[in-house]
Amino acid sequence: MNGPNGGEQTAQTDASNPIQLPSSVSLPPNAASIPPQPSNGFLQNGQPNLPVGDTNAAAFIAAQNKPKPNPLPFSSLRTGFCYDIRMRFHQTVDFRDPHIEDPRRIYRIYKELALAGLIEDRESQSVSKDELMLRLRARYATEEEILLVHSKEYLLEMQATESIPVMEICSDLEMTEHELLMLGKDEERSLYFNNESYQCALLSCGGAIETCAAVMERTVKNAIAVIRPPGHHAEPCQAMGFCLFNNVAIATKIMQQRYGEACQRVLIVDWYNPSGDCLI
Repeated sequence: MNGPNGGEQTAQTDASNPIQLPSSVSLPPNAASIPPQPSNGFLQNGQPNLPVGDTNAAAFIAAQNKPKPNPLPFSSLRTGFCYDIRMRFHQTVDFRDPHIEDPRRIYRIYKELALAGLIEDRESQSVSKDELMLRLRARYATEEEILLVHSKEYLLEMQATESIPVMEICSDLEMTEHELLMLGKDEERSLYFNNESYQCALLSCGGAIETCAAVMERTVKNAIAVIRPPGHHAEPCQAMGFCLFNNVAIATKIMQQRYGEACQRVLIVDWYNPSGDCLI
């Protein structure tokens, strides 16, 4: 090709280097055998290229590849959320006589959390999976757990409200709709029952237990149990103030038995307690 002075100029190509060099530039005879030297660039083939001779920098870069412990292992946990649609089956026998402790109460709480993007719901979209509350599964409390707080006679009375097939047990243990209606007519205790109330109360109590256990096990940092029937006014031998079983007292006793010294002191706060009758 023509050189800068208009003369002819030839070029030679190194087999290992695609760059064409002018004939005036010569390579050493052993150039092909010299291994490539590492550069001081940060990345080589997508991996950190440690600076040659700089041990401090090399140690720093190597340390970046090591997994770091979470500085906030507890605070970074999610908030737990316990809810079960079956608890809405507890309702008044006479649908024309609604009660302020209505099945729609927990449904509206659930929907508000869903609309805020805090829980996953078919009708709402969450921003991120990591921002969702962690769903906690409710379960039925056992008779042994109920008897930690309530008497055996009271447990049998609650069981009698349940609809039981006549072929399995004597029908005189069942309560008719009229008997259920009369059982909840005590206005001072503000109660109502149907044939699903007992199972709903067991599920509500079990949900409270599992919610507390999730916090104690560090599965979540804190939790909310959207459950019903409520459970903080019930007394050892009778239902009281919307409550059939005292979920709070039962869950507290179980946590103290299960976790010992880690759960010796428990603070129970009733946000609305005008009557002051939480005796357990």
